[in-house]
Amino acid sequence: MARRRVRRRVEAGSAIVVACALGALTATAHGDASAPRRADAKAYRFLGDTKRQPRLDAGDAERTFRLVHWQPLPRPADDPALRDPKPRLQILDATCDADLVVIARIETAVPFQHPNGRWVLTAHDLAVSRVVRAKAPKTQSPERLRYVHPSGELSVAGRTVRTTVDRFPPLASDEDALFFLIPIGGGAYRTSLLLPPMALRGGILDPLGTGPLATAREPAAGLAAREAARAAAGAVCRPAPVDPASVDPWRSRDSGRLPPLSVPPPPY
Repeated sequence: MARRRVRRRVEAGSAIVVACALGALTATAHGDASAPRRADAKAYRFLGDTKRQPRLDAGDAERTFRLVHWQPLPRPADDPALRDPKPRLQILDATCDADLVVIARIETAVPFQHPNGRWVLTAHDLAVSRVVRAKAPKTQSPERLRYVHPSGELSVAGRTVRTTVDRFPPLASDEDALFFLIPIGGGAYRTSLLLPPMALRGGILDPLGTGPLATAREPAAGLAAREAARAAAGAVCRPAPVDPASVDPWRSRDSGRLPPLSVPPPPY
């Protein structure tokens, strides 16, 4: 009898373990993998400047952070890409800035607060349909990726607060889109700030989010999706010429990947 009781307890415990494992797998499949992580909150260093604003439970419910529009990056004088039109050149710049270029679809969206309590970001699960280019040649083709977007919308203190980096508005779409991604740790990625995620709409690149009316149109918008994918896949990333007079100390604090801000940088 005693042996039977022990056996039943072991079987019951095993059943609980299996049930918990299945529950964890189900949660992941339904997007709970998007739950914010510590590294996600610091994916975009420039958002530290939002500390000058009121906390999310006070002040404006609509907040915008403005970035200078894309400008072609410096290239060697003999770089043949200099002869390319701006739409293609923007694709090349974003490709060379990114570690991974993929065509993917947004599956989930989990907004969360920046550590300073003054901005909202969004964690997304992406279902990847194609890896266009990977900086590491032996990178495995992922089926899913975790992506952190610099804008978002969240209910705080009984009201909806929407925070927008003007070229990177909150994303709400189940369309295929082209993403230019940079790793932030823990298997997650942020976007290159040289080109926001672009929807593949009607065979051409189109903004994936809906931004403020003041937002300028990206040069790459309107480019044929196939041409954009070919340009990214075949991009030749050459080192830029070194010109001490053109070095932007604010940009260098983020490994050269951030475009200059439209406001003066904070004092060092």
